[in-house]
Amino acid sequence: MKRLNIHVWLILLFLTACQSEIEDYEDVQNMNWIAHAGGTIESHPYSNSLEALNKSYQDGFRYFELDLIEDRNGEVVAAHDWDFWKSITACDSAVPVNREHYIKHKIYHKYTPMDMQTINLWFAEHSDAVLVTDKINDPKKLATLFVDKSRLLMELFTFDAIKQAQELDVQFMLSDCLLNQIQGDKLKYFMDNEIPAIAVCRSYLEDWSYRKLFVDCKRHGIKVYVFCVNFEPDKDEKYVFENEKKYISGMYADKWIKEFEYTDVN
Repeated sequence: MKRLNIHVWLILLFLTACQSEIEDYEDVQNMNWIAHAGGTIESHPYSNSLEALNKSYQDGFRYFELDLIEDRNGEVVAAHDWDFWKSITACDSAVPVNREHYIKHKIYHKYTPMDMQTINLWFAEHSDAVLVTDKINDPKKLATLFVDKSRLLMELFTFDAIKQAQELDVQFMLSDCLLNQIQGDKLKYFMDNEIPAIAVCRSYLEDWSYRKLFVDCKRHGIKVYVFCVNFEPDKDEKYVFENEKKYISGMYADKWIKEFEYTDVN
């Protein structure tokens, strides 16, 4: 009788392990790898350049984050911020500049800057690519400007912008700057307010309470994306993939790693 019980226990243990492996495999298959600021080009992160998009696409990325800011006249261009843009273009003019001035300045003296015309042309030519945005917080404006609203995923930073995105049927992520403003049960808030995804700094994964929240989010179909990968020397893309993938739906990655190649990009 005891031997039979041991056999049953071993079978249950085996089945549990198999189920866990299946769930881990399915989690990885459904992950989205986002090329951070277009992805790294020749050791340069944050370039938001045309060449970075091309390299990242060739590597295997299909989600591409761009930092979108406004020029002097309110036109949208790709740059992390104006001071950083000035430092990597050797521009000696006061910022922000206008779009015409912006497109004349090569990034690191050789890479192509991107206004909305360039961005739209690239995404029109790459019909399986998704634009993920940072900085810009105006769904109405970007949904009007971008070539294909159905391939737009915006990180949003105010509850008013989230409401606007929902009214316009624009895909969005709630930024972690809003997490601490949500009182009480955060998961319940996400579900009650139909929040489909959140974007958080990787440092949140150091907190076990947030790990539990993120696992619960995934179980309820709410995607969890992490940025700030590579902010710590030993916490790069490979580390996050190997140690933290159970908590996330994808990451903002500066570079493609070989482990990503065994996953499907949605």
